[in-house]
Order: sequence, then structure tokens, then C-alpha cells
Amino acid sequence: MPPGREERGWILSGVGLGLAQIGLWAAWLGTITGVVGLLGARTARQVHASLIAGLLVAAYFAVLLASFGLQATIVGPGHYPWLGKALVAAAVVGAAFAGVGPNATSLGLTTVPRPRPLWPILAGIAACLLVSLADPSIPGDPHAPECIAFEATMPGLEEELFFRGLLLATMGDAFPPRWRVLGAPVGWGHLLVVVVFVCGHLFSIDASLRPHVATQLLPAASLLGFAVACTWVRARSGSTWWAVATHNAANLWLVALAWLR
Repeated sequence: MPPGREERGWILSGVGLGLAQIGLWAAWLGTITGVVGLLGARTARQVHASLIAGLLVAAYFAVLLASFGLQATIVGPGHYPWLGKALVAAAVVGAAFAGVGPNATSLGLTTVPRPRPLWPILAGIAACLLVSLADPSIPGDPHAPECIAFEATMPGLEEELFFRGLLLATMGDAFPPRWRVLGAPVGWGHLLVVVVFVCGHLFSIDASLRPHVATQLLPAASLLGFAVACTWVRARSGSTWWAVATHNAANLWLVALAWLR
């Protein structure tokens, strides 16, 4: 039986609200990215890179959020966002190897170099696990097979490919490393990646289209430490795959902690 006029109105209203939320969140985070980039810009090339980074972040969150609704429509609500994560990961890798934007080498995808010595990378991974203790919560049921499979793969793969891969590569050429932090060459692009990663996890838009910021100290501190550790591992190792491994190891660590509670 086709929906009536009132039901169609509610459906269209819900779709419109969802699109507005997606647009506002994407625009808000894209603007933050561009502003942070411009704060460190000194040349026309750096201004251009900052604006491109802002557009990439806006597109990233728009695609990710839209895919959540699409997946819920296809397979039903309550599942982990496999579709959006897979779409973003495939887009980054596909564009890199197709020669669109930064290439696979600048994204840190072509090799998994063994840093010499290896201990700084292991120390960075350990630091990431340690700071995760400040906020040991995970979404969903840690005993569910889908939760374990998802946390072991998709968050680290998709988020590291975008943030420590594409976004960092976009800024990296225009903002070469200026400092060394515990042996890792870092620059303005690394700072931008940390800021946007944290903002993307702490900011949200409610059903009234009002922005909200999570203000709990421990989760925010944990997220900041997590972002710094993953970014440092990427810079120190030269490989995005080490950042992927760090991210997923931390997620599985939180799943294990949830099992023990």
C-alpha cells in the first residue's frame, strides 16, 4: 500500500533534515580544516593546499554520513557502518593508483618499511594503547562477532587512509616538515590532521541542526592522545600501514578491555 500524503510528508521531512545535518556537519568540519591550514599558510601554494584539504574533509564527512543512511535502508539499522568505511577506503586507494591526486607513494601505501630501529614505532603503538585507557568505551556489544570483526579492520583502514594518508599527503607537499619530534619529521600538515581528526569525533549536529561539542575531559584527552600517537607513528615509520596497524590494535585493545569488565 503506497504511503499517504501525510506519511510522504514525514518521509520528505526526514530526508531533508538528514541532508541538512550532513551538509552542516561537512561544511563545519571542512571550514575548520581550511582555517587551520590557512593559519600556517605563507605562500599561494599553501593557501591552495589548505582550501583543497577543506574540500576533501567536507566531501569525506558528507559521503560517510550519507552512506550510513544508505546502509540502514539496504540492510536495516543497528549494523556497523561497513559501507561508508569501505567506500572511502576504496576511493582513496583507487584514486591513488589511478593517478588522481597524491600518488600511492606520497600516501605511504606502496611499502611497509621496517623502521630502523623498530622500537620507536612499538613505543608509539604502546603509547596509543595507553592513552586509550582514558576512555575505554566502545560502541556496540564487544561480545558480538560483528563488533570484533569491524573494530579489527575498518576504522583503522578507512580513517588512516584518509587522515594519515590522503589528507596528510595533500598538505605534506605544500607544508614540508619543519620540526623533529622524537625522531619523526613533522610539519603544519601533521598538526592539521590531528585537529581535524579530533574535531570530527567530538563535534556533532543534533536534530534541531544545532552544533554540539563533547566536553568530557577524559574522552577528549584520550582522543587527542590517540590522534597524536597515530600521526607520530605515520611520520616516524613513513608508512600509512603502520598507522592502520596502530589504530586497529588500539580498537581491539578496547574490545578486550570491554570483555574483561
